[in-house]
Amino acid sequence: MSIDEKDRRYKIMCSATTGWTIIDEHAHNLTREECDKWIQDLLKGGANPNYFKVVANNDPKYLNSEGTSL
Repeated sequence: MSIDEKDRRYKIMCSATTGWTIIDEHAHNLTREECDKWIQDLLKGGANPNYFKVVANNDPKYLNSEGTSL
């Protein structure tokens, strides 16, 4: 695993009537391992995988309401 891969951060988005939004206020700036844990917990809780996705924390397509990345 390269240093780049180790330092990457992710956030988990969910589909809502207003578009894609962060699934939880703590579901951002996650390491890959933390992200995997979130996904496992979501699936165990019965979440439909068609309604959430993982994106890069700094992806400009998924900004918060202030227009900045979480």
